[in-house]
Amino acid sequence: MSPIAARLFQHYLFAPETQQAICDVGGLRSFYPTVKEKSGRRPLREIKLMNDDPVAIAEQSEYIKARYIQIFRV
Repeated sequence: MSPIAARLFQHYLFAPETQQAICDVGGLRSFYPTVKEKSGRRPLREIKLMNDDPVAIAEQSEYIKARYIQIFRV
């Protein structure tokens, strides 16, 4: 894929209309401020998000890889 095509695809994916369609049809969430969630769905602001610790992940990378191989048998 050319850099121009990649940029156009990224622009398409993050356009407000596409983000709304992803929520409506795909059931995914969007951080785009104007995207409206489906009715009855808990708002994203009420869900506690996980904070990543890159240093801790790097320190545990060998364990994480071994566990992944064990779980997915790859």
